[in-house]
Amino acid sequence: MGTPVSSCPGGSKSDEKVDLSKDKKLAQFNNWFTWCHNCRHGGHAGHMLSWFRDHAECPVSACTCKCMQLDTTGNLVPAETVQP
Repeated sequence: MGTPVSSCPGGSKSDEKVDLSKDKKLAQFNNWFTWCHNCRHGGHAGHMLSWFRDHAECPVSACTCKCMQLDTTGNLVPAETVQP
């Protein structure tokens, strides 16, 4: 019953190498999706950091959550200094 692993398509491609360098595995931090654990609103990390540099409340209309005040670190860094 079944097909032996050695005869499966692609099973003999052991000489192929996959590039798993760090740059290929992770998206840049600004592209990560992040959200508030209280109101559950969120967006791309870069956009959220930009918003909270000038605002105290959630960017969603009619939401009065003070998302950044809930952050235990609360340290905003300029986007150009964020390393992937």
